[in-house]
Amino acid sequence: MSVSSGKDKEVVFGAIFFIIWFGSIMVTLNAQLLEAKVTFFSSLCLLGYCVFPMNLAALAVAITKAFLPFWAKLIIIAVGFVWSTFSSKGFMSALVADNKK
Repeated sequence: MSVSSGKDKEVVFGAIFFIIWFGSIMVTLNAQLLEAKVTFFSSLCLLGYCVFPMNLAALAVAITKAFLPFWAKLIIIAVGFVWSTFSSKGFMSALVADNKK
């Protein structure tokens, strides 16, 4: 996908910004319903940390897109996704009591 105009870039940035904030709100509400000691801003920081591996994978694909085949890009993105998933699972399991997991 190629973003061509400035208006398209604004829409993409706005969508990603909204997804991160909305996701943070949902994670915070879910954690608080499970009686975890978490605030919105700590949840936002957690989500930012856990999205970082996917950002690294996207950067790697963007840099190497000219010479990597599709399956190699897919593997890079899958590794970033799995890394993000396991890092978020580790953080959230530390916040929630054992009897609530």
